[in-house]
Amino acid sequence: MLALENDEWQQGRTMYLLCALQLQKSFGHDGILEGTIERVAQAIFRRSEENAATMHKDPTPGLAARVPALLPATKDGWPWLGAQRGLIGVVHALLTAADTYGSQKHWSV
Repeated sequence: MLALENDEWQQGRTMYLLCALQLQKSFGHDGILEGTIERVAQAIFRRSEENAATMHKDPTPGLAARVPALLPATKDGWPWLGAQRGLIGVVHALLTAADTYGSQKHWSV
């Protein structure tokens, strides 16, 4: 799962993160999925930072000023911001994961 090529909400690692969060919510907090959720969320966050940094280096005029500091890796490589493929859906999943575990231990996204 961590080797998936993209972090899209509908078909990438973010989908797996949301599925793990739903399973955790449905079956109680027995700790089985906690490590998986943490690793996947951290991997998505790190790659989104790296992807944004790469986009900031793009020589296209004005592109760097429009790229946020966090931008998920998408299947086609385009900087999507929408909920289905881009930033909004990924940020929602990361905030949900942080909200789920933020009060239990030090965990930063």
